[in-house]
Amino acid sequence: MNEKLTRYINYIVTHYLRNDAGILWVQNALRGNAGAWLLAVRGYVRAMGTGDAGYLAFRQRWAWSDERVRRVLDSDEGNLYVQRIEDIKTEFNQLPSMTGYTLDTGSLRRSLDTQTRYFRNNWSVALLGADLLGRMEAEVGGTNYPDIPITESAGRLRRFLRTVALDAVDNPATETVERVRSPTNATPGLSDHGRLSAVDFIVNRGRNVVAGASTAQIGTWRRRLPTGTTLEAGLRDAVGAINRTAGSNVFEGPLPSPDEPWHYTYLPIRQMEDREDQAAEQVTEDGAGE
Repeated sequence: MNEKLTRYINYIVTHYLRNDAGILWVQNALRGNAGAWLLAVRGYVRAMGTGDAGYLAFRQRWAWSDERVRRVLDSDEGNLYVQRIEDIKTEFNQLPSMTGYTLDTGSLRRSLDTQTRYFRNNWSVALLGADLLGRMEAEVGGTNYPDIPITESAGRLRRFLRTVALDAVDNPATETVERVRSPTNATPGLSDHGRLSAVDFIVNRGRNVVAGASTAQIGTWRRRLPTGTTLEAGLRDAVGAINRTAGSNVFEGPLPSPDEPWHYTYLPIRQMEDREDQAAEQVTEDGAGE
């Protein structure tokens, strides 16, 4: 990233993204990878919007601390969540059409460090980041941008960053045509996995993972088995059985965009999140009054 663009991005982080501590942590973790950092800033600008309400909504999406994750998982609701996941595994493993396969999950919580590592190493981030970097350097090189950022020129670049269209890219490591214009990993800190509401299932055969949580394996999830069905359909059936047992759709999915047949959302966690957020706000208000 050239010096002029660096000055403008630093201005945006300071004045529009409020020098948020989490964002600064990601900046340091992505140091040396300009394209990935620009894509992350783009994600933060889009998520935060403007004003105090926009910033509050952004912070409420941010990855939880280890302590908060433990507190939620140790609660009665958290224990029920874990049990329902185990019930889905059992249901899947007992399906005659899934004989020989077993269902498992990745970690229920994806830390900020893990999110950032996944983002940095993602193929779509590498390709889209290079595209965005080129477009940003060309834009800021125009006469509308003085060497030292001012409010007007920085605001103009922020709008460009939010709205500029990137060319669709394809995963060079797969035969399947993917053609994406947005990263296939969430912006670090903003993944639903960071707040426990997302579950990624994987399928094993013996000791080997045969269908993981990777875009490279979407074809495996949808390949027709000798039993006439697919692993994706088997997971849908297992989740549907648990939803019927619960009396409502406690699990929603799979995620349609980006296309992730392994990704489901646990809806009751949102109620836990709301209570956690309200409790945190109450502690802050009580502390402010002392």
